[in-house]
Amino acid sequence: ELNMNCVECDRPANGNCRFCGRAICKDHFNSANFIVSVTQSIEDNARKTEVLVTKNVLKCNHCEPVGELITLEKFKEN
Repeated sequence: ELNMNCVECDRPANGNCRFCGRAICKDHFNSANFIVSVTQSIEDNARKTEVLVTKNVLKCNHCEPVGELITLEKFKEN
């Protein structure tokens, strides 16, 4: 059994940050929404992007949103 301690207070952790994996206790966690998947489909001859989001996942005090949207490059199909 592997015991992990909170990154903030060094007490036993209750979970891990969904974004970075840091161990956090119940006194030092936040919550945030997390994108599980992104899909694109064509509906009425227009591209439609759908996002599946999970609410209230564990988040540490160190992870922060970038603050701006970034564009992902498309992967070429072989």
